[in-house]
Amino acid sequence: MKEAAKIWVEDAEYDLASAEVMYNSGRHFFVIFMCNLAVEKMLKAVWAYGKDEYPPKVHDLIYLMRKTEMVLPQDLDELIIYLSDKNVITRYPDGRREIANQLTKEKSKQVLDLTGGFIKWLKPKLK
Repeated sequence: MKEAAKIWVEDAEYDLASAEVMYNSGRHFFVIFMCNLAVEKMLKAVWAYGKDEYPPKVHDLIYLMRKTEMVLPQDLDELIIYLSDKNVITRYPDGRREIANQLTKEKSKQVLDLTGGFIKWLKPKLK
């Protein structure tokens, strides 16, 4: 794996582990936030690997997916759409409260598992 991509993958795995800690402590809002970061960093790993350049400083998952020409299985594509919808909202106090009231333990677990699956699916493709 190229060193630049490896660093992004390590950070994504760290964020996923942080999401799991948040899940275990019942902070489901932060599960979504950390999963968003993990997916973003994996997409930036793809960028660094495929384009051999530093990825742009953007947080738009759909933009990154399109620019890296990723083709995902349907469940992972739906994960990107779900997290993209929550990305901006999670950065503001009123949005955080809105999402926190909508999230269930089951939904945050589903997102956590899908994010872990996304990393496992994508990581071997970067070798």
